[in-house]
Amino acid sequence: MIPPDAESSATDDEVAEAWYCLRSQTKKEHLAAAQIRHRVGIEVFAPRITFTKKTKRGKVRFTEALFPGYLFCRCNIQEHMRHLLSMPGIINIVRYGDRTPPIPDEFMAELKERIPSEKHESSDPIIEVGAPVTVVEGPFKDLQAVVSQVLSARDRVRILLEFLGRQAEIEVPSHAVFREDKTPKEGF
Repeated sequence: MIPPDAESSATDDEVAEAWYCLRSQTKKEHLAAAQIRHRVGIEVFAPRITFTKKTKRGKVRFTEALFPGYLFCRCNIQEHMRHLLSMPGIINIVRYGDRTPPIPDEFMAELKERIPSEKHESSDPIIEVGAPVTVVEGPFKDLQAVVSQVLSARDRVRILLEFLGRQAEIEVPSHAVFREDKTPKEGF
């Protein structure tokens, strides 16, 4: 039990709910967040992003944490610290020495406004005429090309590539080419 005079010396920051950053095991952020929601019943924000990436198998959709190894929770840290540290996947609470700094509500509000759901779908780069692409499947795999025509009705593209010392124009399915999106994402 806390002595009465110790209660009065606690600051408002220690008593009030605020956002805090938790360090979690990498690639287990969403699992730790689900455990905290279920067992402790506090608000947790662990945004994830889904995107397409070129691999040896072709184009593959991946879902990863937007902040690998971290998640955010809103709570009274003094009251919930023991529960949070006992959750599977949680390593620690981000601290500076003996101080646990809260994250400003304005920052979290803006972050949640930019990422309205915890699972953000990144759109695939738009394939348009003149776009540089890489062939990701078929006999021309890993060759660089330029889109010369988009045949949307048949879900195909016509590309211009250099093959055997000369330029050739071929038609391939649109899923067989990958365009690296080099433009910065709006809102990130």
